[in-house]
Amino acid sequence: MLCNFFSRLFSRTFLAGLLTGIVIAVGGLYAYAQVRVRMGGSEQPNQKRYLSPVDVSDSTARSVQGRVPSNWALRPLDGTEATTFGMLPKRPTLLTVGATWCEPCTAKISVLQALHDSIGQDVRVMFVSPEPRDSIRQYVGDEGYTMPTYVVNTLPPLLSGDLLPRTYLVRPDGTVTYKHVGPADWTPDIVRRLLESTRTSAVSRPTSESAHETLYAQTRP
Repeated sequence: MLCNFFSRLFSRTFLAGLLTGIVIAVGGLYAYAQVRVRMGGSEQPNQKRYLSPVDVSDSTARSVQGRVPSNWALRPLDGTEATTFGMLPKRPTLLTVGATWCEPCTAKISVLQALHDSIGQDVRVMFVSPEPRDSIRQYVGDEGYTMPTYVVNTLPPLLSGDLLPRTYLVRPDGTVTYKHVGPADWTPDIVRRLLESTRTSAVSRPTSESAHETLYAQTRP
């Protein structure tokens, strides 16, 4: 009787079904592993899919005109007295506007931190956010980021927009020469190429910095 039970249990139909199930399970695990690899590995699977290449030759991105107002107020995360953009040391700046609640922004913040670690002595890699200071301070602290990060109450018209994140390449005199909307795979080579390409390019500027700042002041709420 026991023999009959096992003979029925391990029939050809049962064994064929068992083998089919194993093949399907192995195939599913392999497909899942491939998707994880393409999305950037197991540590941060959602990061890589957000990062697009930066097109140095994009004429639209390079057609942005204007200057960041020197009186634009920036609030440090440590609660010290607010400063202004004009009070920062005169250096090329890669300035990103974003927020920690924006997943594409957080994907980019890690890239910006790596950029700060590699070329921060030559180019200021800077992140600004209009969200509450406590929120961004906790996020930056938890992640261990050290790049210059500021909270802002308002954005100059030149840096305003509906989509996040937005990144601007700014000359030491405050002139914006490149704008990229969305997260991107910024590398030291890309930043250096952009800086080099804009050194000799003709960029239209406002008639005066004070006139631009007056416009900024008039448009603030």
